[in-house]
Amino acid sequence: MFCNNCKGTLAPDDLFCESCGTKVPQETPELSRNHTAPIPPVTQSANVESTENPFTRFSEEMNTGSIQDRTRKSGMAITVIVAVLAIAAVVAAILLLR
Repeated sequence: MFCNNCKGTLAPDDLFCESCGTKVPQETPELSRNHTAPIPPVTQSANVESTENPFTRFSEEMNTGSIQDRTRKSGMAITVIVAVLAIAAVVAAILLLR
């Protein structure tokens, strides 16, 4: 057998050419053109319902009022903190300018 790249001599079990380092193509047995690999059967696990969409439950949880309430409460808390800091800055400025 000879290398396709440099025409060097190859042993039957060589993976690469010793002369140029080119990978030696491995011969594979011919498969019948009508042969196809078997397809395993599709099975469903016992604890998953086939009609349940995993995103449905997440979507339902996201549309509950509790998330909107928490968002509203945290937004209100941030507004109060900013207002207190602004008032403190104004008072400090007045006291420093006296």
